[in-house]
Amino acid sequence: MSQKGFQEATKDPLIAFLVAFGILSVLLLIPDLWAVTWAVIMSFLLFEAMMSTLVRGGSGIFQFSPLGTHAKHKGHAFLIFFALILFVTVLTAAFSELIAKQVVSAWPAVLAANLIACIGLFIYMDMAYFRR
Repeated sequence: MSQKGFQEATKDPLIAFLVAFGILSVLLLIPDLWAVTWAVIMSFLLFEAMMSTLVRGGSGIFQFSPLGTHAKHKGHAFLIFFALILFVTVLTAAFSELIAKQVVSAWPAVLAANLIACIGLFIYMDMAYFRR
């Protein structure tokens, strides 16, 4: 397929989704690389979900709902932001390592993890950029 044909075909969201799923699945040939890639994707998605659920603000105000509705100082906001990033990174890295060790024996679970990652990215992209 030519580059122009590929560009035309991937205008279809389903084809683009299948390409992304295919790329992520090919990375399974190198489990360590797959684990890092999957962890980054899932960290991003989990972090975005937590931020949209737990954090409110804008125009110089940062509110972290589990700690109340009053505005947080910039230093406290940074530490909360850092803690959320650290939490999701450790969580997804540990989970991806666990799955990567099972690549050979648990293909359905690993492919399901790929499917979850791709569906999550597609939903995020659609909500963030196409449903404003």
